[in-house]
Formats: sequence, C-alpha cells, structure tokens
Amino acid sequence: MLDIHVRLSDREELEASFESLKAQGIQASLDYIQVNVAPQIANLQQSITLAQEQIDQIIIGGKAPDTLKFGGREPAYYATAQALSDGLAGKVPSTRKVNDKELSGDVVLAKADVGLGNADNTADKDKPISDAQKAAFETKASRRNRQLNPAFQVCQDRALGATVDVGTAQYVMDGVHVNSTGGGVLRAGQVASDTPGGSPYRFRATVLTSDAAYGTGDYYGVVFPIEGIDVADLKFGTADAMPFVWRGVVKLPQGNYGLSFTNTSLTRSYVKMFTVTAAEANKDKLITAVVPGCKTGTWVKDSSASGISVRITLSSGSSFLTAQENEWGNGNFVATASLTPFMATVGNVVEVADIGLYAGGQLPEWELPNIGDAWRACLRYYFRSTINRVAIPDSITSTASDTRTKTCYLDLGTRMRAVPVVAVSAGFTGFGAVDALAATISGRQDTFQANNLWVADARI
Repeated sequence: MLDIHVRLSDREELEASFESLKAQGIQASLDYIQVNVAPQIANLQQSITLAQEQIDQIIIGGKAPDTLKFGGREPAYYATAQALSDGLAGKVPSTRKVNDKELSGDVVLAKADVGLGNADNTADKDKPISDAQKAAFETKASRRNRQLNPAFQVCQDRALGATVDVGTAQYVMDGVHVNSTGGGVLRAGQVASDTPGGSPYRFRATVLTSDAAYGTGDYYGVVFPIEGIDVADLKFGTADAMPFVWRGVVKLPQGNYGLSFTNTSLTRSYVKMFTVTAAEANKDKLITAVVPGCKTGTWVKDSSASGISVRITLSSGSSFLTAQENEWGNGNFVATASLTPFMATVGNVVEVADIGLYAGGQLPEWELPNIGDAWRACLRYYFRSTINRVAIPDSITSTASDTRTKTCYLDLGTRMRAVPVVAVSAGFTGFGAVDALAATISGRQDTFQANNLWVADARI
C-alpha cells in the first residue's frame, strides 16, 4: 500500500505542473493532461477511495493497528470533525432516543429512565421487604404442627393392635376421641400400617353395629382436640385472627364426608365437605383445607380446654347438618345434607393418618414427629403407670381392729395440662382394698401389686 504522504506530495507536484502548462497554452495543456495526467488521476482516485475505507476502519471500527497508520501518524491526525460526523451519521441516527433523550449529545440517565426509580444502594441485610412479600410471609404456614400425636405413634390406652368397642364417646388413644352416640358401635384403635408420610402407625375404626336410622342428635365421627394454649397465636375471636391450614390422609369407602372445625363451646363452626370417588375408595387420600381466621365468638386460649377441635364426620343426625359450607357460622355443625351414611353398613372401615394443623395459609411438607417429642407431648394429658409394684417404705404391725393408711408418692414424670384424675384399680394382691390395709405387714420393703396399674388423666 502506497504511503499517503507520498501520494499527497505527488499531488502537489502534479498541480505545479498543471499551472506550468496553463502558462504555455491551453491546447498544449490539454494534450499534456490527456497523455500524462489523466492516468494518474484515475490511480489517485482509487487510492483515495482505499484510504477512506481504511479511515472508516480506524475511526468507526474502533481499532488502529500499525498497518493502517498513514505516514506514521495516528488516525486522529487525519480525522476532522466533519469526517467523524459523516462517518458516525450512518451508524447511530441522531433521531434515536432513550427515554425521550436524543443521542445527538451526551446523555445522563436517571434511575427512573431505566425503570429503577425505586432502587437504592441499601445493603442487602438492611433492605426492607415489600408489602406483597410481607403479606406472603404472614400467610405462609409454619412447620409447627399443632395436632397432638399427629402420626399416631403413641397409644397408652392399650397394646398395639388391640381395639375398644365404642358405643358412646371416649378416647381410644392419645389425641384421638371417637363419638358413636346413636346406637351403632365402632371398633377402634391404633394399627400398624405404613402411611404416605412414613409413619408405621395409623388410626382405624370399623363399623361393628350399624345404624341406618339416625336420630336428630346422633353423631358418629373422629375428633382431634387441640389445647387452647397451642393455638392462642391464631388470635381467634379478634380482628387480627389468622388463617390456618389442615391436612390429613384418610381411607374411606366411596362417598361424601365432613371435615369441620369448632370452638370448645360448640358455638362457632366451619364445615368443608370432601368426596371419595369410586377410584379412590378404600385407598389413602390426602385432604386439605385452608381455613380463614374466625374474628368472632369465644375461643379458649389457655390450658383450661380445647382451643380448636378438628372433626371427621362419618354419619350425623339432622341437628348437626347445615347448608353453609366453607365459612364460619354460628352453631355446632359437622357436614351438609350430602353426607354419606357410613354407619349404615357393617364392616365399613375408616382410617386416618399423617394429620397436621399449621398457622398460615400454605401447606408445608409433612414431617414425621420425633418419637421422644411425641411421647412427652402425650404425657402432658395422660399418664399410665408401667410399674405395677410399689414399695412400702415402713414396717407396719396391725391387728384386726387396727386399720392404718399408708401413703405412697408416685412421680408422674412431667407437668400435666391440669391436675389429673388419678384412678387405681381395686384388687391389690396381699391385703384387701386400695387404701385401707387390714393385714399384718412385716418388713420394710413389702410391696403391693395393682392388677390394672394406675392412670393419671388430664385429657381435654
């Protein structure tokens, strides 16, 4: 490539020659141009075009390798404002704008120009959350399960697999109360059967005696009461009442069943029906309910009684049926009139597993409770002695006419919900009734034995 400096020098010499020719005469000049100058002009035009392309590469392309330097000088030496303007004209149109600001000059952008009007430089650890995020966090369910014995791991009432026939209303295991108050009988208890949540145990009840003609006040169902102190933070009965979410796995025949929630005085209730299809019949089915906070009514918030009771209704008389569903209402209602007559068929089976009640409106992932925690929670309500021999610390000598009372102190092992009702079965081996010892006792470590142990009961 010819050096541009040389080409410019040649141009100057050519112009000097042209001036000389003019002085010698027009015709001679024209002849000279035709023969000697015209070819050089064509070559020069080609060189200029090439130089312009190289300048574009330098100025517009943004790089200036040594091979593109002209006359050993930097490109800025040859670039004029006009050339630069012409070169940029086809690259960035001056009519283009950013947020109504033309690009013909320097543009200073504010945060709002690029949609960051609310952004700041606050450190991440100090940034507040938005109102929407706050609302989402407040409605998100915690992982704390308010149900007692939710995986049915504990049954102090009887051995695993043993059952009790319920024809009235009673607890059948820790945290599980069965109502059978219409003439029918349910055979109920804890069974060993793996659940979807991983527990090896669940609750089961079977119709032993059917009831197809329900009286208005008849009721058959399973109740899971929750102590008032355990749901006090839901603030029921106030304007700040919070929602909760409930979950449970059921196994039932095809039909419609009632899930309901109530206060301890049975004056406020919430009913949600659920359906078991033919394909789901007698298979594990997860049911859930998101329940809004109840802002009215009287709700226990201490240890004196249940705060919220959860009920799965199998059959019911008309007194407890309502047309009102999915909202809180006044009264004690457990289902709608679409309820299936579960108790009408002997052999019908209901199973319940993996239950949970959580504050908030989102359902967390199910977690199997720690067995130690489950036992400690259950002992707060019910304590059955596992030691059936109690030592008498002193020797007693008695005659037939001398009746004495001996007191034994037994440790319950935990603070119970309330002062328990303690029951000890009569029929102690060795010396008569429970507390009146009419016998001669010798030795400091004599013992008595209760045939059926003893129980401290503080259940709700």
